[in-house]
Amino acid sequence: MIREQTATARSGGIGVIIPAYQSAAAVGSVLSKVLSYVPRRRVYVIDDGSTDGTADRAGEFGIRLIRHDRNLGKGSALRAGFSRALEDPVEAVITLDSDGQHDPDLIPVLIQAWRMQGADLMLGTRHFKGAMSWDRVLSNTLSSLIVSCVSGRRIPDSQCGYRLISRTIMESIPLAGRLYEMETEIILKAVKAGYKIGSFPVSLKESEASSHISRLRDIIRYLRVIGRNF
Repeated sequence: MIREQTATARSGGIGVIIPAYQSAAAVGSVLSKVLSYVPRRRVYVIDDGSTDGTADRAGEFGIRLIRHDRNLGKGSALRAGFSRALEDPVEAVITLDSDGQHDPDLIPVLIQAWRMQGADLMLGTRHFKGAMSWDRVLSNTLSSLIVSCVSGRRIPDSQCGYRLISRTIMESIPLAGRLYEMETEIILKAVKAGYKIGSFPVSLKESEASSHISRLRDIIRYLRVIGRNF
């Protein structure tokens, strides 16, 4: 069950969607920075069944808080965020993680790059050298290569969760992914529908080393998404 915990307010502009799971220690710092650039009424935190007080900490900031009674996965959290954001007249949403790995200070840079490139979907591009374990570097490199090959577009980093997604894409592309494979699904479906894809550089922070990704499970789901869409 999903419960929203703030009143509805309407205004245009850019929204920020933050899927959060077991992030009580970091989500406050993330929100403090995000709110330097985006009004509370356009910040959507989806607490995905956390048991460590993540929702309580996020709720202290007066943002739009959505709670899942149990952990449904990042894809489900993002879809809940998209659905809620579409109730407000936002132009686009930025997605970033709650653990501090994505620097909110890049929000103005991302928005400027989006305006200049005129893209419908902006993808963060990370530089992995020295900041990620070799197996994660390998899996990210291979997955990006596969997505580039099957889509016919150069996708330098298909797995980065720091993105900007236009309202048009949220309204027109049906998404089914429940876990991390949804981030690949949205790229493939956006390319297939003819939307313009752009990119922007993202610095990699130490918290990237801690991940809720299950390698085997998510590789299988990733391959299924590839097969379904191409």
